[in-house]
Amino acid sequence: MADKYRMRIAFIIVGLTAIAVGLVHIRRQSLAVRYDIQRLESRHVSLRREIWDRRVRLEYMLAPGAVKQRSEIMALDLTADM
Repeated sequence: MADKYRMRIAFIIVGLTAIAVGLVHIRRQSLAVRYDIQRLESRHVSLRREIWDRRVRLEYMLAPGAVKQRSEIMALDLTADM
């Protein structure tokens, strides 16, 4: 009888140990995934800022006054003389 209980207790201990090891592994993976998500979100914010800056510069360069000024500097004839 005592051997039967010892085997049960040993089985329970082994089972609980396996569950604990599995939980530690899952938590480590979860932390790694959270880190990756945070890093990617930070990169996303950085890229959105870069896109915004490029749009502003593009709009400035395409403004009629800026185009006219550059065409005069480069001596381009962009307007038709009538």
